[in-house]
Amino acid sequence: MSGWYLALGLTLGAALGTIAWRHGGLSALSRRPRYLQPYRMPAERAPGQPE
Repeated sequence: MSGWYLALGLTLGAALGTIAWRHGGLSALSRRPRYLQPYRMPAERAPGQPE
């Protein structure tokens, strides 16, 4: 049961994060690339994997 909640949370979090990034991330990226780059290109973990 806990695994189902975890999967649902990750799905909702990814959707909300994508929407927020599309609305605010692109404009902020053009102004502060060095501030957002670590969050856009995580080198320590594979894409789609939880922390």
